[in-house]
Amino acid sequence: MKAILAAALLALALACGGGEVTVPAPVVGGAQTIPRPPEPVPPPPPVVNSSNVAFEIDGQEYTEQYVAEQRQAYLSACAAAGITPVDEATHCEMLIDEILLQHAAERSGLLDDPAIAAQIEAQRRRLIGELFVQRVIYAGLGVTDAEVEAHYRANLERYLEPEQIRIRELRFDTREEAEAAHRRLMAGGVDFDALARELNIVPIDPGWFTRDQVPPELASVAFPLAIGQVGPIVSIDSGHLIIMKVVSIPQRLQPLSEVADEIRAELLAERRRRVLRMFLTSERRSQGFGGDPVSVP
Repeated sequence: MKAILAAALLALALACGGGEVTVPAPVVGGAQTIPRPPEPVPPPPPVVNSSNVAFEIDGQEYTEQYVAEQRQAYLSACAAAGITPVDEATHCEMLIDEILLQHAAERSGLLDDPAIAAQIEAQRRRLIGELFVQRVIYAGLGVTDAEVEAHYRANLERYLEPEQIRIRELRFDTREEAEAAHRRLMAGGVDFDALARELNIVPIDPGWFTRDQVPPELASVAFPLAIGQVGPIVSIDSGHLIIMKVVSIPQRLQPLSEVADEIRAELLAERRRRVLRMFLTSERRSQGFGGDPVSVP
C-alpha cells in the first residue's frame, strides 16, 4: 500500500515539474479518429552517467540521470508557463526538499490514510487526463487565417463599437428649479458654465458612455444633440437634469487586425470542446455507458 501511494505522490511531484505521463493509444470514435501526435523532440539533456549517485535519502539512491530528467521536466514546465527557471544547483536543492517531504510523509503513516490515498489518486487521474487531452486529443488542432476572416465577416455586428459621448449636467432636486434655469439658458445672455457658477452648482461629468449604459430617457435626449448644444430637461431617478453635449466618438467597426487573436482563440476553444466531446461520447459508448459527457460544456 505504501509503495503504491508513494508512487502516486511522486507522480504528483513530477507533474508539478512538467514530467511526462505515458498515455494509451488514441481511440477511434464515430467518424473521427484522434491521431497520436508525433513524439516531441526535447532539447538534448546534459551528458550524465546513469549509474552515478547524485544523492541518497533514507537509503534510496537518486542518480545523476534522474536529476537530469527532473531538470528537463522542470525547464519544460517553466517554458510552458512563461516563467524564468532557477539555476541548476538551486533546482537540485528544490528537488531534494521535495523528496525529503515525500519520505517524511511516508514515514509518518500519512499515506496509509484511505482518504489521503483517494485524494492522491484523484489528483493523478485528473493530471493524466489533462495531459492526454492536451498532447493527444488537441494535437494538430488549429484555426486558419481564412477561418478567422470568414467568422469576422459573418459576424460584423459583433465588432461594431457603438457611439460614445460625454456630457456635462446640472442636476436639480425639483422640476420647477430645472425649468427656471433652463429658461434662462434658452433666453441667451448666460452660458452653461456661467449659469452653474451663478447657481453655485458644480457641473457633473459622468464620463464616456454608450446608449445602453444610461437610462433611455437620457440617451434619447443626449445622443442627437450637436456638440456644445444644450438639450431639454431630462427627469430620471437621480434628479432633473440640464445637459450639454461635450464630445462624441462615432460608431466604429473594429478592423480584423484588432480582433483576429480574439476570434482565433474563440474558434479554437470551440473546436477543442467539440472534438473532446466527440471523443468522450465514443469512449462512453464503447464501454457501455449511456448519456452524454458532462465534463465538456
